[in-house]
Amino acid sequence: MTLPNTDTKRSPEAPPIVCTLSDAALAKRQEEISGTIFSAVQEITHLPDGYAFRFEGSEEWAHRLMGFILTERECCPFFTFELRFEPDGGSIWLHLRGSPETKSYVGSLIGPKAMSRTD
Repeated sequence: MTLPNTDTKRSPEAPPIVCTLSDAALAKRQEEISGTIFSAVQEITHLPDGYAFRFEGSEEWAHRLMGFILTERECCPFFTFELRFEPDGGSIWLHLRGSPETKSYVGSLIGPKAMSRTD
């Protein structure tokens, strides 16, 4: 079995770090995900090209995180998303990855309060 290349170094054809939402829609979306997704983060780990966010391992959170990814893919095509499920019903990790600009953008989106839970 061949695994996909997960190297996220920015290539010349990589999309720019631009959200397609209007300013008002982006502000509303940021407030929404801050209150529903990132407020439930149990741990944040820095990755060389982004962040890993740990959530409880329930089926409910699997669905929430998949919904988050599907929505974000529509407006923010520069993200690389990965969900990792720990064995035996353990935690779910959401990896948000991309270029150095993407990592900086994610840090600004989730805010200092959430970032205080980093490793």
